[in-house]
Amino acid sequence: MRRKLISKSYLFSRLGTSRYFWRARHKIAKINFRRLRTSLVLKNTTATAKTEVQYWQAMSKGSTAPIVLAVVVALALYALERNIAVIADLGLIQNTFIGRYLSRGLDQNTYVQLLTAIASVTGVFLGLYFTAVSTVISNTYSSVSGNVRELLLKDKIGNNYVKLVSFLTALSVILLSVSVAGVAPLHIAVPLLAVVSCLAIFAFVNLGKRAFFLSDPTLFFNTLSSELLKWVRQATHRGHHWRNSNFQEHYRRQALKSVTTVATLAEISSEKPELQGQAHPELLRKMLLLVNVYQEEKLSIPSTSNWFSKKAQHKQWYLTESTELESATQTYTSLKPNEMPDTTWLEDAMLDVIFKANKADLEQGNYQALYNKILSLDDFFKETSNKWLSESGIEWQTKLSKDIVSQLASDAEIDEQQEQYSLAVADIVASLPMSLELGFAKAVGELNADKLRTDLLNTNWLKNSSPYGFKLPPNTIKTLEKMHEGFVFEKLANASHRTQNWYVTELILHDLDMALYGQWQALISMLETWYKDAGVALSKAKKYKHSAIIYSRAIEQAWKLDSHIETLKELSKKLGEDSKINFEKNAEWNWEKEHDRVTKFRDMAIEGQSKLIPKLWNTEKPDPEMPDLFGGAVHFTGEACYRSLEAGDAEKFKALFRTYFFGIIGIFDSVRPQVLDWEQASAISWMSEPILDLFDISGYAYVFAEYHDMPEIWNECKTVWDTYIEELPAQLPIYATISKYHQTPRMMITPRATLRSRWQIALGKLLSDLHKQTNSSGYYSQPRVEHSSELIRNIAPLSDSVPSMFVDAIDIFTVKYLITLQASNELDFGMIEDKISNINGSEEVDNE
Repeated sequence: MRRKLISKSYLFSRLGTSRYFWRARHKIAKINFRRLRTSLVLKNTTATAKTEVQYWQAMSKGSTAPIVLAVVVALALYALERNIAVIADLGLIQNTFIGRYLSRGLDQNTYVQLLTAIASVTGVFLGLYFTAVSTVISNTYSSVSGNVRELLLKDKIGNNYVKLVSFLTALSVILLSVSVAGVAPLHIAVPLLAVVSCLAIFAFVNLGKRAFFLSDPTLFFNTLSSELLKWVRQATHRGHHWRNSNFQEHYRRQALKSVTTVATLAEISSEKPELQGQAHPELLRKMLLLVNVYQEEKLSIPSTSNWFSKKAQHKQWYLTESTELESATQTYTSLKPNEMPDTTWLEDAMLDVIFKANKADLEQGNYQALYNKILSLDDFFKETSNKWLSESGIEWQTKLSKDIVSQLASDAEIDEQQEQYSLAVADIVASLPMSLELGFAKAVGELNADKLRTDLLNTNWLKNSSPYGFKLPPNTIKTLEKMHEGFVFEKLANASHRTQNWYVTELILHDLDMALYGQWQALISMLETWYKDAGVALSKAKKYKHSAIIYSRAIEQAWKLDSHIETLKELSKKLGEDSKINFEKNAEWNWEKEHDRVTKFRDMAIEGQSKLIPKLWNTEKPDPEMPDLFGGAVHFTGEACYRSLEAGDAEKFKALFRTYFFGIIGIFDSVRPQVLDWEQASAISWMSEPILDLFDISGYAYVFAEYHDMPEIWNECKTVWDTYIEELPAQLPIYATISKYHQTPRMMITPRATLRSRWQIALGKLLSDLHKQTNSSGYYSQPRVEHSSELIRNIAPLSDSVPSMFVDAIDIFTVKYLITLQASNELDFGMIEDKISNINGSEEVDNE
């Protein structure tokens, strides 16, 4: 039997002529419409109810805990009230005020009034607090992002106070409700409410005072820093699901939100003139401290973590493999960049805020404000390098100093009131490269190679946290991560032969030596170029004082580097002890070359500073509020002159002596008027010291010219003196007086005698080390030294055990030059005959 399908069209054609069909269809359609309408109404009602529930949830957010706590406390008070008689009869309180209070009944009306008053007052407190907050938001933070306004609500002090008052209000309402239900007044509730109410009142007073400072955005930094560090620590190996990429990404997004808010706070505070004196610089200082704390934690974050955002690293067409080149050529596209972890995204974001603030001060020429902002940079860069992040520190230091040095070297005039601060700024900037190197040197000094070797040998590399238990350079930690992955793979694969800890130890110590070499090379290269470039740029811009500060810091750094090289050498030696593996690539340490680089660096700085002496010439009384750059340049040039003489470097001596000579003359002309009113002996002593230094260096020029058989050394010195005496012969009597004063025995040490004695001791030791004659006779009881110069034979110490000389370089210069001048015939230089004979030996000398 076949079933015939009835279509809708067929049905309408058959029944369409019937009135009842259309009436039935109308009723069915009407019923269906009502059903749909009812369904829509129910759906809208449900949606509205759901929305209202969400609103109620939002409104009641945070109220559950105070209410629950209030209910629990109320129940506890009620339970205690049920046993109040037992408590009152306790021996310790039975006959005391507390016992009598607990035994006495409380007035119901007074109790209710107390609860009502507390509920009313605390409600007013809440209203006043939120009124103050809303006022601050509308006036100060109306045009900023919601994250900043949210900080006010996240303020921990304000939040804790709101929780306290909310709890007190809820407890009062609950106790009031219980009292209305017929429960007798609760004895313990009264003192509890009294204490908490007093706490709320005095807390409101302090909170009210604090409300006046809510417009200061720096007030919320602590809240933000705590929030940021919370997410940072979650990303470390101590965090929750720290190896899960989704959690890593979440932690980064939350941290980025906090960093962005910090940047907004700094921007707001930078626009408020009233915050520039203390609050804004303090905020920037705290940001630097926060970055240092983060750098410490960052060493515990996996190098492949999604905590580090990605950045593009573009390839070069002529340094790319053929496969990629072929693909790009066929499709006429650019080379696809590599995605690399941006390991400094957080530091860059924070430091960019600081760099912008510094640049704003530079553009305004406000070096005082800039000085206040960069005071803590020295410690920041030292800590950065101490955490083995020298390369990043160099990058940030270059970016920071570029803006400052460029502005100082520009044509912009520096206001007289700002000059002192501009010099201070230059000094801080010049100390930053040194801070980076000092931080690295400190890290090297703190690294115990023997302990590290032992710890590596005893580490269980199967633990997930094993790579992060060592304070090592980031690249070395990456190697540790690979070792850990290898150990885990070997375990899962049930490998019959597994990597031994001794191999990991050898590999890590070698990798560490390579990391030390890389960081040292980066640092020393930066020092060699930065100080020279900055000093030259400022000198060309005629900012001679600023240039002198740069070179002064370079000289200071140079004297530290030699000892740091020796520390590094010792560590590198220990790292390579008893190595069982021959690595294809090793750290290319050349310690002699490194010392030579330091020597050249020092010479560059001293030569640069000495060239500034004519530009810094100042015969007036120095300003005590300004550094004595002129005196410092002359002093260190004198030290360099002696070292060049000792080394027999005639060219270097020629380059330094002329500027040193005229620098000393300037110092003498500056000191003389300052000491004229002093006691005569003291005045002569201080006034003579610069000239005695010059006599001393000139005497050493004569001695070392004889010692090295390099007459050009003395010829240079003599030429300068001859020219000066010829132009100013009236100075000779003054020099004779100074010489005579120096030769007169006094029971005192002159101001700079100790400094000059270092040179004399060094010369005495040098001469005493010369080969001695095998046969000696005559006046000398000790064998004399063998040397081609009679002067050297005459003045050399006679005893090896006590290498002291009978004469000094001042005596030699006086005898060999000053006394020989024709204009000196009538002058008394105070030289005794014994010294003259010791210097001249068998020569005939006229001492008149």
